[in-house]
Amino acid sequence: MKFYKNAVILLIIVVILSVTYFISTRKASNTTEADKIKIFNFNVEDIKKIEINNKGDKLLFQKESNKWALIQPSDIIYDESAANGLPLNIFYITANKLITEKSNDIAQYGLDNPALVSISTSNNKTDILEIGNLTSSKDNYYAKLKESNKIYTIDKNKIDSILFTKKTIKDKNVLSFRRELRPKTLAEDITSVTLQKNNSIVFSAKKNTDDDSWLIVSPINTKADKNQISPVLDAISKVLALEFIDDNPANFDKYGLKSPAYSLEFQNSNGIKKFYIGSQKNSNEYYARVEGSNDIFTLDSEGFNFLDKPLKGFLQQ
Repeated sequence: MKFYKNAVILLIIVVILSVTYFISTRKASNTTEADKIKIFNFNVEDIKKIEINNKGDKLLFQKESNKWALIQPSDIIYDESAANGLPLNIFYITANKLITEKSNDIAQYGLDNPALVSISTSNNKTDILEIGNLTSSKDNYYAKLKESNKIYTIDKNKIDSILFTKKTIKDKNVLSFRRELRPKTLAEDITSVTLQKNNSIVFSAKKNTDDDSWLIVSPINTKADKNQISPVLDAISKVLALEFIDDNPANFDKYGLKSPAYSLEFQNSNGIKKFYIGSQKNSNEYYARVEGSNDIFTLDSEGFNFLDKPLKGFLQQ
C-alpha cells in the first residue's frame, strides 16, 4: 500500500513538473514574439518603389500590372518570384533587439557606410533602412532607420531576403525550364541529348516518341539503354544555379570553361539548349555556364556521376 501511495505521489509530481514546463516554455515563446520590434509603419499595399544600394550595386524595383519588376538594371534576367516577394519581406522586417538609443561611433557597427534599402510609399514618404555589419555571432545585422539614431539587430535571414545584389537577384533557373512542373515531367519532355567530353562526342541520342525508347545516333547507330539515359535527363531537369560567380570573366580558364571538360546539349518543347561544365569548385560543385551567356555559376555535382562514363555504358546490352 505504501508503494502504491509513493507511486501516485511521484506521478502527481511528474504531471505538475510537465505542466509547469509546458506553461513556462509557451510563455517564453510568446514573450520572444512579443519582444520583436517593428521597424516600418506602412501597409504593404502602399509600397510603390524599392531601391537597393548594396556593395556598389543599385537596383530599382517598381510595381507594374500587379507584379513587381526589376526596372534597373534592365539587362538582368531576374528571379520574378524574388521580386514579387520583396515588398512582403520588407513589411515583415522586425528587430530582435535595440542596441542603443544613440551612438557616437556608428562605424563600429558598419553604419558609417551602410547598404541602403529605400521604400517609397503612395503618400510620397520614403523610409530608408541602413544596414551595417554582421554581429560577432554572424546571425544578425546591425541596422537603423536613416531618420533615427536607434541601432537595432535584425535577423540575418530577414536581411538577406531583401538586400539583393545583381548576382543574388538573377534567375537561377538558367535553362528556362517551367519550374511549376515536376523534374520528372521536365525530363520526359526532353527528346534528344548529347554528351561531350573534352570536345569529343561520348554519345548523341534521340527519343522514339512512339514507344519512349532511345536510340544512339552518334558516334554509332544502335539502341540505347533507357535506364542509363534517364539519369542524364534527370540531372538536366534539376539544373539550377547555386550561385552566380562572374558575369563577364576576363579569363574563362580560371573556371575550366575556356575548353570545357564536358558539355550537355538537349532539345525539348522549348527548343535546343546547351551548357558547359568546367572545373570543380569543390567536391560538391562545378563551375558552369549556358551557351550564349557569359554568366559563370556553380552547379551541384549531385546526379552528374555519369560524366566520365564511356559510350558502352549507355548502350543496350
